[in-house]
Amino acid sequence: MHSYALDGPKGFAKDFTTVPFKGSKTFTVALKKGAYKYYCAAHEAEMFGHFTVS
Repeated sequence: MHSYALDGPKGFAKDFTTVPFKGSKTFTVALKKGAYKYYCAAHEAEMFGHFTVS
């Protein structure tokens, strides 16, 4: 089981799903310039990535 979370600049943090979630969801998010990290809260050490909005 997994979750999806996103952290970004200036304290931006959003948990889109929680660990018991199963299925699919669609989200629309307005992102500001800066560096972001996405990850599974239950497996953050192995399941994560980074991207930059410019």
